[in-house]
Amino acid sequence: MFTQTITIQHFSGAIQIVDLYHARQHLWDLAAKWFPADGKVRQRRIVANEAQFLLRNAERMRYPAFRRQGLFVGSGVVEAGCKTVIAAPLKRSGMFWSVRGANAIFALRTCRLSRRFEDYWVDRSCAG
Repeated sequence: MFTQTITIQHFSGAIQIVDLYHARQHLWDLAAKWFPADGKVRQRRIVANEAQFLLRNAERMRYPAFRRQGLFVGSGVVEAGCKTVIAAPLKRSGMFWSVRGANAIFALRTCRLSRRFEDYWVDRSCAG
């Protein structure tokens, strides 16, 4: 829920998608609790929690519609992007960063890789 609030606040036009594999895990957990191998249904509260997750996020799990739009439904692309843009450059041998320095590098790298490098300098001149 926290992530949804932050997304709405900072990325109001973003399309929110629950990672397909995360949703499948919740569905699997629900099925395992509802239809356990030993025949004993687990606590109804636990079953209800899993069901609520699926109901609460139904709008964010419209996978066929997202795929028709050409969107990715797994988090692998985002994770790879974070590794390429943020993690790899900061974790090279002998590198030590302050939070301020790391944030500056993030800003420069994301602007450069998204071909918005000039925007970075415009924002910097307006901030100072």
